[in-house]
Amino acid sequence: MNQKHWPQPPKAVKAAYDLADGKYTAQNATTTQKGIVQLSSATNSTSETLAATPKAVKAVMDETNKKAPLNSPALTGTPNNTNSATGD
Repeated sequence: MNQKHWPQPPKAVKAAYDLADGKYTAQNATTTQKGIVQLSSATNSTSETLAATPKAVKAVMDETNKKAPLNSPALTGTPNNTNSATGD
């Protein structure tokens, strides 16, 4: 059906629509401005215009937790005594 043949909405509905339409001012978000963002589950993106989903954060945390702890001798360079020689 052609829109020009549709019945006209009541004036109150049109007034409410026009008021709401005029108030919509949301902009795309940036690193310095609040706004609308697009969600992404990518774990390898460098975009500053996408927002990470909980799925993406969990995937990164799961991978991180598979690695050596930060206080590991492999990372700190501080030896531990668990594998040291007992002497001659």
